[in-house]
Amino acid sequence: MTYRQLDESANIVANRLIEKGVGTGDSVVLLLPRESSFFSCMFGVNKAGAAFIPCDPQYPADRIRSIIEDSGAACIITTADKLEDHAFYNAIDVSSVITGENTSDPDINVSGDDLAYMIYTSGSTGKPKGVMLRHIGICNYLMPHPANTHIHYLKHHIETYLSVTTVYFDMSFKEHTAALCNGKTLVFASEEEIARFDKSGNVLLLCRLDSQVKLRGLRIELSEIEELIAARPHIKRRRSSFASWGDRIIYALTLPPIRKLTWIL
Repeated sequence: MTYRQLDESANIVANRLIEKGVGTGDSVVLLLPRESSFFSCMFGVNKAGAAFIPCDPQYPADRIRSIIEDSGAACIITTADKLEDHAFYNAIDVSSVITGENTSDPDINVSGDDLAYMIYTSGSTGKPKGVMLRHIGICNYLMPHPANTHIHYLKHHIETYLSVTTVYFDMSFKEHTAALCNGKTLVFASEEEIARFDKSGNVLLLCRLDSQVKLRGLRIELSEIEELIAARPHIKRRRSSFASWGDRIIYALTLPPIRKLTWIL
């Protein structure tokens, strides 16, 4: 998708939702697979003035129901095969909400204090809790100011960025939204590729994608960097950037030299 196509697709979603009564102060659950329509709906919900709530279709039914009920969502955008399961919660077929002719920008006022999205904790210490994030905080996080080292580096040194983190975990914003809000090319790995993204398949996937689109940025486990370099020797010969996490988080690794690391504790 081009940026123009994404913008127009998001406008179609926004105008569809507004027709259905969704507006500022509302929230919409996105119960969607890992496809480009997720981004059309994510930005479309915001363009309608509402907040989106990412919810993995693979979650247990009780967890999905808990998120829907606790959030008080105005509606759910999901796939046709899930409509009957969630009809009670005003479920909308994603195929109907992303198709239309009204690609104009909605006339909606959104302030920095309005909710951008809400994401639920894992519930490992009890019942999952919704964490509310405002537009002002997200804009601050994504701004490529020199003091915002990670995003500043992304803005000025990376053209294509790989996203492999589930969109239902807020860490994914370091990948997809950071790239899209800073004019970069996002390489969005599919569900099938993610399913193979284990220690052995990880590097194989990266090598294949690198051959296709010449990746310039990705997030990778530190232990796999040497394996990746061995598999793709040309990485040593060009400026490549990596972000990683483990006991500590690396926000930028520039090769060469591999010993040059910067840590976020």
